[in-house]
Amino acid sequence: MNKGLYFLCYAMVSTVVGIMAVSCSSSDGEDGPVDQDVIDQGLIMAYLEADSTITAQFDEATGIHIIPLTERPDGQALASGDIVDAYYEIRSLESGIVIDIKDTIRGTGSMRFGEAAIFPIGFDEALAFMRQGETYRFLVPSSKGYGDIEVSGLIAPHEVLDITISVHDIRTDADQLDLEERDINQYIIDNGLNDEYNTVIPALEADIVNLEQEIAQLRLEGGDPAEIAVLEAQLGVALDNLDNALQQIDTVRLTTGGIYIKKTIKLDSGRLVGVGQDIAITYLGTLLNGEPFDGTFGNETFEYTFGRGEVITGLDAGVAELFFGESAVLIIPSELAYGESVHVMPELIRDALVGRDVIPSYAGRIGPFEPLVFDMRLLP
Repeated sequence: MNKGLYFLCYAMVSTVVGIMAVSCSSSDGEDGPVDQDVIDQGLIMAYLEADSTITAQFDEATGIHIIPLTERPDGQALASGDIVDAYYEIRSLESGIVIDIKDTIRGTGSMRFGEAAIFPIGFDEALAFMRQGETYRFLVPSSKGYGDIEVSGLIAPHEVLDITISVHDIRTDADQLDLEERDINQYIIDNGLNDEYNTVIPALEADIVNLEQEIAQLRLEGGDPAEIAVLEAQLGVALDNLDNALQQIDTVRLTTGGIYIKKTIKLDSGRLVGVGQDIAITYLGTLLNGEPFDGTFGNETFEYTFGRGEVITGLDAGVAELFFGESAVLIIPSELAYGESVHVMPELIRDALVGRDVIPSYAGRIGPFEPLVFDMRLLP
């Protein structure tokens, strides 16, 4: 179990210039630092000089060369904190190898702009020049790209990047929550979380209605008291069955804390958790697509202090709904989990970035705007 996933350390992408800087040998064979940015800018300038059809603007603050392809002056400008859906292609400027791509077949990438939640950071800085509906091309030095990261056959150390971005949509947090609610409701349907309730309870309620109607009809017609007594006894049993079923079967409900919960082991009464209390849980955490990201296994338990910010907000909100000894499925929207996390391009380098402390550990497993599912038990 990776307990580090739960600690709320929201330090996002570190500045790669310092983390990924390396020293090389100078051209005369003597050891000494080489200014990689100077080398990268030289490569970019040589590329632009070799193709007179390209008109690029240089932004001195970022070191990025900007090539507008489709401009839309009336499009919505991006503001820091916006959620951006974008199509993109990231290539090596020298080799032409496609490092990552999102298109109409693969879908858009969703990311939080302007809050250090995008890697490489040059992509984040490039978005600042764009509006919704625009397509731009950017030539990005390696210090704003992958630094000295190497992935055989895909990324070479100190790769100058050729990035094309199309801003497809700009969303607010409220828009994002609406999208996630739709996906969560579909997850509830696909996994039959309300099926037992929807089949058992209506049938019991129908039995009660039929008995009540039959009793009322017999009384109206002056029916046999003994027959009425038998039906009343049956009605009493049916009411008890409904009450027991309602105690045992729980629907998925949205709590005031903003999470979805369905109790799978439900007690009639018990003790609730208090703030500052040390508790132990068992759990399996998955994404909506069923992919697990963490959990306790075998005899493992996860122990923490409730209500002290040691875990994601949504987990505490779920635990607060349970008696000791109860179990539940919790579905947690991303705003109560890891939010925007870090949008990493390509995803396969997540582990390498975690190992270099460029992104937090949870971002190695959980992407941007991922609702989480916890199948958990609060231990007695």
